[in-house]
Amino acid sequence: MEYSDGDSFYKPPYTMVDENRIRQLKDKDISEVCTLLSVSRSFACPLLRRNNWSKNSVFDEWFADEKQVRWSLGLLQKLKPLKLFNQCKICLKSFKVESMLSGPCGHPFCTNCWKSYC
Repeated sequence: MEYSDGDSFYKPPYTMVDENRIRQLKDKDISEVCTLLSVSRSFACPLLRRNNWSKNSVFDEWFADEKQVRWSLGLLQKLKPLKLFNQCKICLKSFKVESMLSGPCGHPFCTNCWKSYC
């Protein structure tokens, strides 16, 4: 968009974007992070939010110390099977270890309780 004061034109150093374009750009960034880091969309979104949507910052942080990034975001990781069944620390029911998730603290949760909590 250009503006005229009668004799000259001024072109602002930015471009106006609508909501649809913002969504497209956001989805593109999420997809790139997912592809490069081999993570899910639900993992990529908090990474980008934490780094103010700067993919380069995400990549720098991730490749410097992936384990620390996972830990600091508190993103769930699959439990390492130590036994066949484990007790959910919320509903106190027993579940197969493969169907449970754990936060960085290591406490096991069934997927239903974790979804309800989130």
